[in-house]
Amino acid sequence: MLATEPPRTPHNRRVHALYAFGIAWTAGAMVFSNLLMSLGAFALLLAWGHDRWALGPLFKGRDRTFIQESTVLLAVVGLMGWQVLGLAWTEDLGNGLQALRIKLPFLAFPLILLTGRFDRTAVWRWLPGWWAAMVALGCLVALARGWLSDEKLSARNWSPFISHIRFSLMIVTSWGWLSYRLLRSQGNNRALHLVIWGLLTAMSGLFLRQTGALTGVVLAPIVAAALVGWGALDGRGVSRRTARRWMMGMGGVGGMGLALLLLNLRPVLPDLDGLPERSAGGELYVHHPDRCLRENGHHVWTHIAWGELQRTWNTRSSVRFYALDGRNQQLRMTLIRYMTSRGLTKDSLGVAALRDVDVARIESGVASILEIEHSGLRRRWDVLKFEVDAMCSGLAPSGQSVMQRWAFLKTGWYIFHHSPAWGVGTGDLDLAFHEAYNAMDSSLAEPFRLRAHNQFLSFALGGGPVGAMLFLSVFVALVATSRRHELAGQESMAVATLVFALVFFLSCWTEDTLETQAGVTWAGLWVGLLGRKGD
Repeated sequence: MLATEPPRTPHNRRVHALYAFGIAWTAGAMVFSNLLMSLGAFALLLAWGHDRWALGPLFKGRDRTFIQESTVLLAVVGLMGWQVLGLAWTEDLGNGLQALRIKLPFLAFPLILLTGRFDRTAVWRWLPGWWAAMVALGCLVALARGWLSDEKLSARNWSPFISHIRFSLMIVTSWGWLSYRLLRSQGNNRALHLVIWGLLTAMSGLFLRQTGALTGVVLAPIVAAALVGWGALDGRGVSRRTARRWMMGMGGVGGMGLALLLLNLRPVLPDLDGLPERSAGGELYVHHPDRCLRENGHHVWTHIAWGELQRTWNTRSSVRFYALDGRNQQLRMTLIRYMTSRGLTKDSLGVAALRDVDVARIESGVASILEIEHSGLRRRWDVLKFEVDAMCSGLAPSGQSVMQRWAFLKTGWYIFHHSPAWGVGTGDLDLAFHEAYNAMDSSLAEPFRLRAHNQFLSFALGGGPVGAMLFLSVFVALVATSRRHELAGQESMAVATLVFALVFFLSCWTEDTLETQAGVTWAGLWVGLLGRKGD
């Protein structure tokens, strides 16, 4: 018998138009507004309802092929079903229902889009370009708002719509798709793709620089390297020899860059040889040879004359030496850090050298001149160096992003050790972390006692190893579906699936990506659109 093609899913023009509208709306809205992306989800739900009314039940006219190609949907349903089952051993049922509500789009979007009867191939012709335009527009609006602001914005506030971390995931995904299309384009189309790619690269690069989003900065070169590798493996892109050269070059540059960064991050203890014993006023200096904390390249815990510092500061400021500054920090600590960042000794001469504007900054809580002089990615690097020094100096991790993450993970593993089989339940993560921090006598201050910031660990804590494995199965299914796209001749969708899966997978090791509306909408929409081959 001759092999026959599986029957194509029937399409209805009106149903397809409704799905296309909902997809376009949601993809664009997720860049700008939580409310607008909720309306997009509602539009897709209406399209799905009209689909059922016009074309019948989910499985009407579908054979076993549909089930065989729905591994992503089965993985998502299995994951979310286990989350529902986890309510059975949850003490805080209300919090469990709230956790399920937050993650609901991760089930709803795949369920609607993977069972919907619309032409995915037709949608994919315009969707990457549309989304790239929306991402670029989002970057432009955010940058314009920041540049036109009368006050200096913090890195986070440069992203006025959604979290700058979630936005950076969208940027890298869109940029990766557009880069692949540029590599594949030819003739006149190549010039057009190059212009669009250049605009997106410029806008997104400036945005990542201003927000200091290290997630996006790290993921972008990883995606670029992956695109080169995939281009060689599929046999239709760059040659294997060219790919090897590119990979070796990128690896060499990346390795040198990483080595320089690590060299710059290394802790350096102060060398007491040659340091003066007394200040100009005659007081004995305090030097701490075991503390490597630095500001602007200068050691904080050297050249300190506490008596002179207190007396002369109290003559310059109405905020007393042992009071709190404008950020509820110990003013004396803010003072010695700020003076260090300006290269001043912490004594009477150093206080005398402070300008009135310096005094006002210290009173308000500004602990480093670099906070004024640097911004965006450069400032994020300053903070990272300070955090590494602080960790090596044994300071409490409260308020330090990198140091806190180690504390979060350590606390998470403590919880897992005490509930290794089934986890603590879908709704008891907050309670478990609260109890674990107290049991471990954590040095984290109460406002900074947060959850794991690792999506794999979060699923393992809530639902045990089964929860983590079910989440991992989503990525395995996405990779398998990418292969189906390729076999069906849908090369663009195949690479797009791999790029998305790579970015999603890596983001989940440093973030709880599915714990915010923007993150869960981004993940759910693209899982739903890429989780089955186009039809």
